[in-house]
Amino acid sequence: MRKGIIAIIATALLGSVGLISNAYAGSITTDGSTNISLSGDINYIIGWSTHLGTNFFNSNLAEKDDSASSIPATKNQLNKTVFASTPNQGSVDLAFSSPKSHTSANILMAYDDGGIFYLKDGYVKHTFGNAHIILGKISEVFQTPTFSAAVQSPVGANGVGHTPLIELGDNFNLGGGSSLAPVIGFENNAMIVPSSSVTLSRTVVPTVAAYLPLNIATSFGSPATVYIEGEIAPAKLAYNNNEHAKTPYAIGGGISVPISTFTVMANGYYTDGLVGLAGLSAAGNETIGTNASYVYNSDKNKLITERLTWWNIEASFAPIANTTFAAGYDFAHFSHSNNSGDDYFIPGAVKDVKTTFANVAYNVTNNSTVSAELDHIWDRYTVDGGNHYSGNTNSFTTTSGNAFWMSYDYSF
Repeated sequence: MRKGIIAIIATALLGSVGLISNAYAGSITTDGSTNISLSGDINYIIGWSTHLGTNFFNSNLAEKDDSASSIPATKNQLNKTVFASTPNQGSVDLAFSSPKSHTSANILMAYDDGGIFYLKDGYVKHTFGNAHIILGKISEVFQTPTFSAAVQSPVGANGVGHTPLIELGDNFNLGGGSSLAPVIGFENNAMIVPSSSVTLSRTVVPTVAAYLPLNIATSFGSPATVYIEGEIAPAKLAYNNNEHAKTPYAIGGGISVPISTFTVMANGYYTDGLVGLAGLSAAGNETIGTNASYVYNSDKNKLITERLTWWNIEASFAPIANTTFAAGYDFAHFSHSNNSGDDYFIPGAVKDVKTTFANVAYNVTNNSTVSAELDHIWDRYTVDGGNHYSGNTNSFTTTSGNAFWMSYDYSF
């Protein structure tokens, strides 16, 4: 029954392309040899948390509530256990492929728990042997891998999203099952975070990102991967009533090694200015995670650049069919240029974040998965924005929070 319904829907939406010559679950083929597939997923989550806010699914930062409220119901609200549920995010994916012309296209529409329906991906891909070119909106080239399945990934691994770009890639066979698959992308500038004193005035050239993975054949069936990557984002910044040119950048790398049913990986990067890669997200009653790429000190006529160092070490294990366990540790550290120490952490800015997680996923059927994850987040952030000189931690506060959630995902 579902096969017929999906074919009817796809035909109604795409009948102008051509007549159906063959149909199967989720897919049709037109008389012009264009394959069309319809897929998607629906996800539902329930969970509990402390110190992560009432909407903790959208938070990867812990917060301490020191409210002076005299009302018991609202005093120290963040410190209390909270239950919540959410439809999280679902999607509908429409994919086209024309094998004869070596062309494919994809339209991915997604919705979030706020009821917003938006275009997540929309691109065309042309293939030339092992090489390809992609034009449209798709995931950014810079990589921040994690095994965490949280709605908001750990700080440092949460900033990379989907953006308009032109992507060029190739795959070189090195023999013996090894390969080199370089990718370069020309993207919109998305990782410069403005402050009250420094804003992004304009961009003249695209952000350029490169990813170079070396896949090395192993005796375990799957290759090990070692990669390096980088990104530069030339921009014109506005501060001190003038426009100034800056080129923030990021460099990183990582390794992933499979050993039978066990995979361990380590990744990291350093960025000067592109702190949007952190993906700071708070969903509490206080305002934290305010880190900006640049802050201007008018007293000393000095531009302060924010820097971020991130790394993780994570592992996954699939000892039995249809079941995968994973765990990891992520660390993010923010600092400043010009030997400014801690002086320019603006109120609510984060200095350090440590995230530890463990999860399990079980494939109930080919279409449905149940999973659970436990997250522990520790962070240190400013509370008043003043006198944060090196060695003085009085203006910082530290706290930790926990979240446990379970999810059900149905894909079609």
